[in-house]
Amino acid sequence: MKKRYYFLGLSTACIAIMLMIQFEPFHPSSGDRTLQIGDSFPTVRGELLTRQDFTVPRDLRGQVAVLIPVFKQGSQSLVDTWTADLFPKMGEHPDLRVIEMPMIRNWKWASGFVDNAMRGGIPQPLHENVFTYYGRMRNYYDQFGTDRPTEIHVYVLDREGKIRFIERGRATNDKLEALWEVVEEELKN
Repeated sequence: MKKRYYFLGLSTACIAIMLMIQFEPFHPSSGDRTLQIGDSFPTVRGELLTRQDFTVPRDLRGQVAVLIPVFKQGSQSLVDTWTADLFPKMGEHPDLRVIEMPMIRNWKWASGFVDNAMRGGIPQPLHENVFTYYGRMRNYYDQFGTDRPTEIHVYVLDREGKIRFIERGRATNDKLEALWEVVEEELKN
């Protein structure tokens, strides 16, 4: 019986240590390095759900892109307020790419499990529009100006990877109208 409790105690300790190593606390943006319109979007390396390595903004050069970085799974309902309008318009504009970017801190070791779960829940035709990043988050919180991890951001990048539009939170008719005004202008260039 003592061996069983020893094993449970050791297992619990190992799990706790593993979680502490993996855990990076949320630090609200200091605002010092927040991205602005005209800035180049920062390099983010990850993988599309199609299992292709992908680097933003490099692999989007030549396209107008709408990027939606997401820090918490519970934010999906906010993302959907944008993508419900955005995804259908990609078919009308072959040079437009919309990318959801789940940003998952320090869980690279579980990426296969997480990505497979997403593949199962996202229609296959959209897999090329979901990009996952696993790693440290602090710099991205600062660059995106993130005050809460449940907050989402929306960026429009021109064909060179420069930011032309920034918005956050739930989509509204006014926000979508402003986004499309920028997207349509960039598609002309």
